[in-house]
Amino acid sequence: MTEKGFDYGAEASSNAGFVQATAGPHSARVRSIIHIGKCKETYGKTIKAACNEVVFIFELKNQEDVDEAGKPIAVDKACPLKKGDKATIQKLRVALDPTAKTMGDLIGTCATVIMSPGKDLDSDGKPKYVNYDSIAAMQADFKEMVKPLTDVGVGHVLFKDITKEAIMELNPARHVRKLMMGAEDYPGSKAEQIVNEILAEDPDFGKAKVKEDDEAQEQQQEQAPPMDNPPPPCELDPSQQF
Repeated sequence: MTEKGFDYGAEASSNAGFVQATAGPHSARVRSIIHIGKCKETYGKTIKAACNEVVFIFELKNQEDVDEAGKPIAVDKACPLKKGDKATIQKLRVALDPTAKTMGDLIGTCATVIMSPGKDLDSDGKPKYVNYDSIAAMQADFKEMVKPLTDVGVGHVLFKDITKEAIMELNPARHVRKLMMGAEDYPGSKAEQIVNEILAEDPDFGKAKVKEDDEAQEQQQEQAPPMDNPPPPCELDPSQQF
């Protein structure tokens, strides 16, 4: 196929770019739950106490939740392991299955994931990014209608047992570079060994491709004043297994 006199030698597909979920509620199943180490999250200039962090990977199951190749769209939610009803991990657990006894019990469970649009818009007026917003429990009758997982994922993976497949399931910039590689237990870990192997093959793995307007926005976020009421430090019992 030719375009403006250039011969590709074969038919060129349209450049549709990254396919993301639409804003609003989506039926979903938990595909993977991956521990990424004891991380410190930053809110403005406030750095929270290091806390065990876990990433949930949800496979969206609405009819339109597939890319051009028919592969299901997945979204993620990273959260620290904390006690208390207001903790994100507790809201996730209750919405998915309040009777579950372990993280592994949550693999394959259903819930409704709500996606929200970002403020930045493309030239066509649509949001550049649509992000995880919240989760809601799903009625039992509706759970029976949700299709099984298309991608089996990696299941529940502890940090000490992490694999290359689990690391590749994560977002390389947000989860690997920003959180995992800065975790207190990352140096000397199995995760560090695997990431080093990945970086030897692909030095740009996880490097964010930031545009000029995004750089300006990041600078503004970095200059933001500390929160008046920063979240309390992690209170998870380090001896407790999740």
